[in-house]
Amino acid sequence: MIGLAEAALADYMVETDDPRVFLLMVLGAFPASMLLCLWGRLPHGWLISVLGPVSVIACFAAAQIPGMHYEVLGEWGSRLFYMSIGAGAFAFAAALMTPMRLARRLSALAMIAVIGATAWMGRSNVAALFGAQAMAAEGVPLIAPDLPEYRLADVTTGDQTIALWYERRRDRADLLVSIDQRNDWTTPERDCQSSSELRVCREVSAEVWIGTGEARTSMIATRGDALVEVSSGTATEAELLAVLPTFRPVEIWELAWH
Repeated sequence: MIGLAEAALADYMVETDDPRVFLLMVLGAFPASMLLCLWGRLPHGWLISVLGPVSVIACFAAAQIPGMHYEVLGEWGSRLFYMSIGAGAFAFAAALMTPMRLARRLSALAMIAVIGATAWMGRSNVAALFGAQAMAAEGVPLIAPDLPEYRLADVTTGDQTIALWYERRRDRADLLVSIDQRNDWTTPERDCQSSSELRVCREVSAEVWIGTGEARTSMIATRGDALVEVSSGTATEAELLAVLPTFRPVEIWELAWH
């Protein structure tokens, strides 16, 4: 029930953009959990009603709430996220305080710790999964280059853009790939000339432009329904140009589990 309340308040917080709602999410868990513990006649209920909200606050801090926006996890992803925080925090409190044999208590705490550690280590993958799904729903093509010499280090989404961060395996040289939806007012030329980081822009071939700046060089082109930008601080113009023919459609899972 606490998890459902947290999810409902999170929806309202996004709609109203009111910081007081976030305070209610954090502080309201204390009296609500106390009433639920009394109603359920839980042993050491007052301890559970304190430890549960404290665990919720710790989860919020670890997840950098309210910095996680709905465009990252999506509407239902965010709801599940808040519900899992409420349910998991109070499951931890109950396992810690409810009378039981020591072996069972340790097993319950170990299971919760493993689940929590797994969720923490995979948080970027989950964010990439929901983020890519949200971008695909908005019409951003799901494509990526085929780069055997690189590994996909990170995926970020937002503002109708999917950004793929690559590292070259032999020397960790960086490569950034951005995918946007192609439309009438976003062309490689306009995208290059409107960038604040690119000083000089020139056309390499039809629908392919290169821009150079103080720190990076970018190759901007169209690929089907997508406008792609491949940039790096170390790669040469020829290396960036060689990336363009390797773009292919990918599944959401390929972007999420990097």
